[in-house]
Amino acid sequence: MWFAYLKDMIMNQRTIQVDALESEAIDVLKDVVALFEKLVLFFSSGNDTDHNFNETIEFRDRLVAELSIDFIR
Repeated sequence: MWFAYLKDMIMNQRTIQVDALESEAIDVLKDVVALFEKLVLFFSSGNDTDHNFNETIEFRDRLVAELSIDFIR
């Protein structure tokens, strides 16, 4: 019984730590976005394997269209 309690305590602590790291990462990204007028997203799927998933390419193309951004190959 005490083992389950201890396990729950450890898992809760890990969740708290992950939540804190996630929050910090989001703050850093917001600060970076605020520094630049034009942001760049590097898309390197398939460069090493020469294999791209159709869903990934469709998502990329849809995102480019929705955000009205330039896509440079």
